[in-house]
Amino acid sequence: MAHKTNKISVTEIDFDALKDNLKTFLQSQSEFSDFDFEGSGMNILLDQLAYNTHYIALHANLVGNEMFLDSATLRESVVSLAKQLNYTPKSKTAPNAKLDVTLTPIGTPPSVIIEAGTEFNTTKDGTTYTFSTLQDVTILEDGGNYIATGLDIYEGHFLNFNWTVDTSLSGQRFVIPNNSIDTSTLTVTVQNSSGDTTTFPFIRATTIDSIDGDQRVYWLQEVEDNQFELVFGNDVVGRALLNGNIINISYLVTKGDASNSASTFVATDTIAGLSSSNFSFTVSQVASGGADHESIESIKFLAPKLYQTQGRAVTITDYQNILLDIRQDIDIITGWGGEENDPPQFGQIFLAMKPIGLEKYSEAVKIDIQTELQEFNIIPMQPIIVDPDLTYFNITSSVHYNAITLKDTIAQLQTQVETTIKDYFSSTLSKFNETFRFSVFGSLIDDSNQAILNNDTSIVLEKRFLHELGVAYTTVLNFNNAIEPGSLSSNPHTIGALTNLTFDDDGNGTIRCLQGATVLNLTAGTIDYNTGTVNINNLTIDSFDNPGDDRLKIFVTPASNDVTSLRDQVLAIDEDDSNSISVSLISETI
Repeated sequence: MAHKTNKISVTEIDFDALKDNLKTFLQSQSEFSDFDFEGSGMNILLDQLAYNTHYIALHANLVGNEMFLDSATLRESVVSLAKQLNYTPKSKTAPNAKLDVTLTPIGTPPSVIIEAGTEFNTTKDGTTYTFSTLQDVTILEDGGNYIATGLDIYEGHFLNFNWTVDTSLSGQRFVIPNNSIDTSTLTVTVQNSSGDTTTFPFIRATTIDSIDGDQRVYWLQEVEDNQFELVFGNDVVGRALLNGNIINISYLVTKGDASNSASTFVATDTIAGLSSSNFSFTVSQVASGGADHESIESIKFLAPKLYQTQGRAVTITDYQNILLDIRQDIDIITGWGGEENDPPQFGQIFLAMKPIGLEKYSEAVKIDIQTELQEFNIIPMQPIIVDPDLTYFNITSSVHYNAITLKDTIAQLQTQVETTIKDYFSSTLSKFNETFRFSVFGSLIDDSNQAILNNDTSIVLEKRFLHELGVAYTTVLNFNNAIEPGSLSSNPHTIGALTNLTFDDDGNGTIRCLQGATVLNLTAGTIDYNTGTVNINNLTIDSFDNPGDDRLKIFVTPASNDVTSLRDQVLAIDEDDSNSISVSLISETI
């Protein structure tokens, strides 16, 4: 029985505890010392008081949570709190692809123009998406050729909207009536009035630094329903709008990341007024960079970190945070100083990134990213964007199970084990600076199904190198883990008239060429077993013998079953490769 007191305890907000506290307080009064609360109408009043107090406490707790960025759960709250840190959440971003276009106009005009809004269609997963140019592109005649290299096309459709400024309206707002806008494509102009067509462009500002009352600028902020609102100046910071001004905006409406990795396009109409017989194009960069609205988790993560950077890049963390802000399609990112590089390159900063859904960024995108980073540099430091160094795993697992206790089908058991393997790599690995821990991995396989007794699993590491066929090349493949001598192999390939060639190592550091089981008098390179460095020297491959192979694959067995990643290395599994996971089931009756 609760201890009697003449004071109400206010330390609990749980309903039962509140009711007990009220009952204890009343029982401490002489009027109710022997009152039967459970069998009277007073019990209903106590319930009502306890519920009311509980609801008030719960509401206060929820309100309190929404006041802080770390604990807020409503997007409106998170956006509002981020605004105090001068952070504007990112809108949807349109995927961008690049085309190399060749035109053959009639005659030899000095130039031709690919107009803004020229459309191209692509189909992905049964859905058609429209890409278009955002601005006019002039192609000059060059020796009778008309070639546009790296023509940018973006997924989406252009829309226009306008408002008329009415100063008699209290609190007039300019909310863009679409929540699928890509704000990076937004253009804003202001016309003096319906009777005066003089128009001025307004540019987007992100701070109030160095902005006086004469500058034509606007600010952008997210409001309800993922929409964005234009905010103009007040003649002290930024020029104020006048009654009768007409605000004209144009913007791209996009489906975000849905068409990322699209690689085949067709023109929907003419290009530069030319029919299909007078133009051709190839895709030099597949669609990438598309993203959905920035998530609540991303806003919480980035807002305070970008506030710390104050718009300048000094440390590696600054560069990483800025990149996460300007590129929504980054899956993983890491960085290191040039002094840590192999070989060292002092005065440089290296940044490795992997885009969502792709192995790496194109060279053109990497150059664009490096250019964007230049405006944040305040020290003579050159950021260098590098590709992630992917090390693939090939898993072979013999799984022993108790046939009597197995409640699922053999096919279901097979799927469960394969899913466990894929989930481990997608959730634990496939990131920078992670370690593959063999004992943990084996335990997860055992836990895939209660009927599994044990597993006998082995791993092989794989590196892939894409190079132009028929051209001699030299490269270094770093496994960054010790390698078991005598374990190296490769996919079959052809060199000149020699077909079905593979590589192995002799256990003493030399990589040999084999044709079937015959060792040829050819040396492909060397291997350092301690560091896991494979050197391929002056090798010319003319073709690959396995259907679907388009690159050299080198396989090794690590000296330790625990595999670590270093700097830009990512440990991954290729789910599209049917040979990456091999699971055999062995029935035992216990």
